[in-house]
Amino acid sequence: MRLFLLTVCCLLGCSGITTKLCGAPGQPCCAESTCDANASCGVNDLCEACGAESQKCCAQDTCSGTFSCVSGACVTALSCTVTCTLGTARCLNNGIETCTAVGVCPAWRTTIAACPSGALCTVTGSAADCVETCPGACMPDALLCTTDGLRRCVASGACPTLASETDNTDVPACISGGAITAELSWESPTPLGADLVDIAGELSASYWVLDELGNIVRYALGPWEFEVRPTVGKKMKHLASCGQGSIVFAAGEAGTVLRRSGGVWTEENVGSNVVLTDITCDSTRAYASSADGRLFVRNGSTWAGYPTGTSQPFNTLTTLFSAQKIYLGGQSGLIIACDVNALPPTCTTEASGTLSDINSLWGDPFTNTVYAGGDEGTLLARGATWLPLAVTGLTRTDRIVSVTGLYDSSLNQTTLVAVTEGGKSIIRRSAAVQDVVQLPEGGFTCAWAPNEDTLLYASRHGGLWFRPGLLSNIPFSARGGRKPISADLYAVVSVGQGRLFAVGEGGARYRRQNNTWSIDALGVATTATLRALAARSAGEIYAVGTEGTVLVRRFGTWVAEAEGLTTEALVAVVLDSERVWALGATRLLEKNLTSGVWRAIPLPPATPYPTSLALRKDVNGKATELVVAGEDCTVLSFSLTDDSFTPGPACGTRFAFNAAAFASSGDLILGAETGTIHRRTGATYTLEALPGMSLDAFYALVPDGSSMFAMGQGGRLLRRVGTSWMDVAPSVTKSELAAGVADEEGLFVVGTRGLVLRRQ
Repeated sequence: MRLFLLTVCCLLGCSGITTKLCGAPGQPCCAESTCDANASCGVNDLCEACGAESQKCCAQDTCSGTFSCVSGACVTALSCTVTCTLGTARCLNNGIETCTAVGVCPAWRTTIAACPSGALCTVTGSAADCVETCPGACMPDALLCTTDGLRRCVASGACPTLASETDNTDVPACISGGAITAELSWESPTPLGADLVDIAGELSASYWVLDELGNIVRYALGPWEFEVRPTVGKKMKHLASCGQGSIVFAAGEAGTVLRRSGGVWTEENVGSNVVLTDITCDSTRAYASSADGRLFVRNGSTWAGYPTGTSQPFNTLTTLFSAQKIYLGGQSGLIIACDVNALPPTCTTEASGTLSDINSLWGDPFTNTVYAGGDEGTLLARGATWLPLAVTGLTRTDRIVSVTGLYDSSLNQTTLVAVTEGGKSIIRRSAAVQDVVQLPEGGFTCAWAPNEDTLLYASRHGGLWFRPGLLSNIPFSARGGRKPISADLYAVVSVGQGRLFAVGEGGARYRRQNNTWSIDALGVATTATLRALAARSAGEIYAVGTEGTVLVRRFGTWVAEAEGLTTEALVAVVLDSERVWALGATRLLEKNLTSGVWRAIPLPPATPYPTSLALRKDVNGKATELVVAGEDCTVLSFSLTDDSFTPGPACGTRFAFNAAAFASSGDLILGAETGTIHRRTGATYTLEALPGMSLDAFYALVPDGSSMFAMGQGGRLLRRVGTSWMDVAPSVTKSELAAGVADEEGLFVVGTRGLVLRRQ
């Protein structure tokens, strides 16, 4: 009977009989490289004994009995005197200790010997942080130069506060940013950052500046205010004032003139759409030069245009009202004098003696002398004829961009003031050069000298350089264009209550506290350009950049992390409650916040260059979706469980997505290099409708509750409410807006040239 059953089993394939020849030590490894207990699959696919003393560790680094796995081998278990969970932290003597592996046993290692002054070590769960007892505190009675002007630190209750402090209006210690609108203002540079092209006014306590975008900004005993915002196609190009500043004119595109009287600006037109290149005025009339060689005269309240004998464009004009003459200057030494005692005027071309372009004219009515400044170091004076003025230190490489001056009746002397584009200040009195000084920067555009006690030069990027006295020999000080931040900025992050960190070109790192920006580079030095920021808390901030740089700011000190994982540029960083992710050209770096370990995750082969990360979180701050966006319409969803990447739906174009962010609705918003914004809802892309037409690329998207901001090239700044986009700040700056962050104090936008805008 037994033989019969065996025969039947064999005929059926003997499936019930085990004839195992794998899995034991010395036998081949079984399917999927498995072995019996106390054995592991080794070289040549043979099972090797494991787990016993001096043998290799088994799977998951396990050993039998009381042995422990140390460096891959099972050894007699060690008795650790310290038991703590790796990665946890605790407070000790107001410092921080972290549980770290030291050999086989864990040990408490000092991370921060003592929290900075004004901070208290605080444990939250398994983490310890230095928490400021008075966030943004200051030293009582200290004076602080803030973005809102001069402030004094005042002891008030448990924490000190900042109070307004009267500043010197002639030589202010702090220049507050210009208020662009009721919500938007400059924080850096101050008072504004656009190139300045002209100044007008008669009083040092009240004057107007014009920027290249056509904004007219007024200074009046401290506050700076944008009085006129440009109208498309009617941008102003020059200013003039008369009547002790009670009347101000501006002239520009499409024959447009703006006139300020009684504090109100009204628009006029000269009767032509020609571009008006300059404007001047006296007590009864205003005069404007044009790009087609005409002179326009405002007589009473009516403008009329008159030929001057040329069709060449004029660069400048001035009035010699005592002689009722107008002088106009242009290219190749062109100077025309027009007698306006009667209208139409009688105009005559004069021999200037130069072929250099004439950039600026100023007439001294008390001596009936006209001065001209131009290219190739040209400085001329006209008495009976035009003659060159010799100035030591002035060369043919110097371009004089502005000439002005004043007559002092008490001294019976005329003072001539001129400035070159490169920053040479020239002061000439009584036919003698008194002062030639190199200013601290270049890019100058105009000079203003309303009285003996005030000399002001304007430059590009909002620069204003002031001297209290024409011939005081006091060094020029910055009254505008002050740059607490000098580097190009590419990222900004908030840790709450207007406390910000910004990074940028060449390793630049800055901190905003008490409304004051200051350099923040304590710790590791780097010249890598930092491109992105993410903050876990005020005590833990991540910055990434070129050369695979990962910096972490812990309690005031920057340290390097993830060294050796990559040398490629990192362009984005995001984090949730458990992990940090940094994006490179071919890989995603990930840090486990519990273990502190970094690892590299390869992107799919042939992934077009990635540019940004978008992270969606749940109410507990844990990631629910991570998206990589980049060139060629790349959108990849990263699985948070198995490290896989899933391509998004095809979008049908080949442009690059430079920015990505999740809206509060859960839709993915993408900003493109083509100046367009796209919305991904489910598997569908929709092109969002934007105000105006622009090809300026978007570089950042910033969620702010249910709304979102988009920013980018050419100073473009838009806001999305619902599904509609609106222009927030047209014609504020031409600088690149690279990043932004929203916190309790508003939206902060950073960009090139150390730019910071704030929207309250």
